[in-house]
Amino acid sequence: ACCYPTGVCDQTRENACIDNGGNWLGLDTNCEDCPEIIVAYSENFDAVPLGPSVDESPTSDPVWTNTPPTGWSIDRTTMPAGGVTEWRGWGFADPSWWAQVAGDQGRTGFTSAQGATAIADPDEWDDAPHDSGSFNSWLESPPIDISSLDPANARLVFSSSWRPEDDQRALITATFDNGQEITLADWQSQAGDFFKPDAVNETVVIDLPIPTGAETLELRFGLIDAGNDWWWAIDNVAVVGQSNPGHITLLHEDFESIPLGASVDELPADGVWSDTPPTGWAIDDSGIPSIGIPGQGITEWEGWAFTAKDWWIDIASDQRRSKFTSGTGTIAVADPDEWDDLGDPEALGTYNTLLTTTTVNLSSTRANSVRVSFDSSWRPEDNQRIELRTYFDNQPGPIILDWRSQPGTNYHPDAPNEQVTLEVPNPPSASELRLEFAMLDAANDWWWAIDNLAITGLCAAEFGGDPSSLNFFDISGFLTAFTAGIPTADLNLDSAFNFFDVQIFIQAYMNGCG
Repeated sequence: ACCYPTGVCDQTRENACIDNGGNWLGLDTNCEDCPEIIVAYSENFDAVPLGPSVDESPTSDPVWTNTPPTGWSIDRTTMPAGGVTEWRGWGFADPSWWAQVAGDQGRTGFTSAQGATAIADPDEWDDAPHDSGSFNSWLESPPIDISSLDPANARLVFSSSWRPEDDQRALITATFDNGQEITLADWQSQAGDFFKPDAVNETVVIDLPIPTGAETLELRFGLIDAGNDWWWAIDNVAVVGQSNPGHITLLHEDFESIPLGASVDELPADGVWSDTPPTGWAIDDSGIPSIGIPGQGITEWEGWAFTAKDWWIDIASDQRRSKFTSGTGTIAVADPDEWDDLGDPEALGTYNTLLTTTTVNLSSTRANSVRVSFDSSWRPEDNQRIELRTYFDNQPGPIILDWRSQPGTNYHPDAPNEQVTLEVPNPPSASELRLEFAMLDAANDWWWAIDNLAITGLCAAEFGGDPSSLNFFDISGFLTAFTAGIPTADLNLDSAFNFFDVQIFIQAYMNGCG
């Protein structure tokens, strides 16, 4: 087994594994031996709307923008005025167009870049007159929630294309909980301890020195001290790691255990599709109007289904489905676009389908501590909308996700490869949770696909002992907090410290937080 930093695993030879940045576990191992990896944050810049070129020739559209994704920012305050507009500081561009207008010079070697890519290119910037001074620009991330990560096993992973020259220098810095900025990487073009040679297509993995108790991380990527030199480009930024020992995994589902069978209405293929969900899960396709009517609607897509991702991409003629790179193997798909390819099913009514998880036990979990994360591929059109609904002890809870295709507060643009993380406000009294993924009001529109679902929560019995097990120190920690009236010991959130908090602690402790 070869375990990759992002959680992907394959069976390969040792040299191939190491060359691709993986950890090879040795002979007679399989992917089940890899540690479970969670993705706290990911950004591939593909949701950035690209527009026309400005100074580069020939004029093309859509190929470029200097507007970063939501929450990100670009610092150009020390950039000299002038130069080629597209490359005055960090920008985002189609990598093929970038290589074309720049005369390539090795840029096409960045094969890991897909869709929009973040680029700092002082070589191209210098092709037009500008004021004196060096190229200095920073790309800054939004605050990233890292509370779910084990501080001892967290990493920054991204695709990188770096070509050094003269005094050009790249820096990556991190700030935890708005504290002191620290340097994670310092790449320099000059010979010395920090020299980094050509690496035009590299997967960079950097350990994150997360301080104990830190909850947020901000990243900065800087290209500085450059003139008519080369470039630095990045893509597929992710913050990953093993789960924080204080968080317990309540449910993990990647759909790989589902036996896939033969296609029905699509071109003949075997081992590609199923409408049978994982054990304990349920599909409600009663809102699909074509079911039971011959010649109306593609059977495979009459409601939520489970499919081999590559096959789904192929039979649907792609249409950006291949952008769902975080989904691997078997994925869950609601695809009204493909459903409508037989007959005229949308004339019978709209497409509505529900996928409900198995019941999740919350009895050992602190109130208001549950979090759900999953990989998502969403493409909006017309009136199509989606919801993620909660049910506590079989009673409806809040809707924690509501994306619409129509302009407005809940409009969500194209996001064919997105990592979604949501807080689940589990009440103190709730002992069970179910989630319901709803695709609603769709016709011949697009799709919603998901993979790698994880539901986690804080262990109600974890009070500062060994995070890998419960012991005397957790009991002592709880009693100290309970006696002192520290809020963490108010396990039922009733602003009182009484028998009920003790009862919750004992139950969670006896369950081993399982």
